[in-house]
Amino acid sequence: PDAAERFKWRYERACEDFKNGGSEDVFRASLFAIGYRSARLEDEVRYQLCLRHSMQEAVTKFNSGLPARG
Repeated sequence: PDAAERFKWRYERACEDFKNGGSEDVFRASLFAIGYRSARLEDEVRYQLCLRHSMQEAVTKFNSGLPARG
């Protein structure tokens, strides 16, 4: 495998481990090790955090106090 394939494997593994409940610090270290730096690193961590939180189950029977749509 060439360098691009190895990079892709490491990236996918880091994301999969993080998605399955891994630590944010370990995820940051994994991305840093494969070459993510400064703003790119922060953007990727924020993106993966958003994906992780969007996978959580939505609250049911929540009453916001707003009128029902017509």
